[in-house]
Amino acid sequence: MSPDAPESKNFSQENFTYTPRIRDMDSKERPRERLNSMGATALSNVELLAILLRTGSKKNSVLQIAGELLKTFRGSLNALLQASIEEICTIHGIGKDKAITLIAAFELARRARQEKILELQTFQTAGQIAELLRELFSGETREKLKIIHLNKRFQIMRIEDASDGALGEISIYVTEIFRKAILMRSSYLILSHNHPSGNPTPSIDDIKTTQDLVRCGKLLKIEILDHIIIGTRNTSDNFISMRDLGYIH
Repeated sequence: MSPDAPESKNFSQENFTYTPRIRDMDSKERPRERLNSMGATALSNVELLAILLRTGSKKNSVLQIAGELLKTFRGSLNALLQASIEEICTIHGIGKDKAITLIAAFELARRARQEKILELQTFQTAGQIAELLRELFSGETREKLKIIHLNKRFQIMRIEDASDGALGEISIYVTEIFRKAILMRSSYLILSHNHPSGNPTPSIDDIKTTQDLVRCGKLLKIEILDHIIIGTRNTSDNFISMRDLGYIH
């Protein structure tokens, strides 16, 4: 090679990965066609995201954009499901319309999961309740209190949001909590709230407020079965039961 010749680029596998555009792929290898012929379970996460995104950009194929999206959230679908529209739009090739489509699909997946859990109807352990609550609190960045209403057969009648903010600030909601329980003829209540900090250990305010609510419930003959606190990590043991800790008798 002469000294004046331009240096050739090294397209080794280390620094270059070729991802064909959808239109350049064999029809049998395209994500939509693969889903149609083999079912959704046969596709990778990147391929499923590419179907939702539909099109790529001038510079990148839709598969490249889907791959970059997943990479941005550390390859974690759970992290991606909690992302905001603004966070998703930081990926080159994803505008607000595509981000909204993803958020809508993620929300439908969450609701389907909630329906599946609620089909159990009767919950016998704190762990079963915690599994449901992890879905309900997914993506929450503020502390929220939820009330689970149960009938005499321990079947869930309704789950409602009772407050937004630290548990120690809910005193003004106590009357409303029990008013609704009386109107619904709830036999039992389960309290639940999240700790966005990630640590589900109850605070002094958590303990005091819970015990105050338990006393009110006894006066009205509406038993509070438990108060479950959920942390932010998506693990099966990241919750506490205040009944198991001895704060509810």
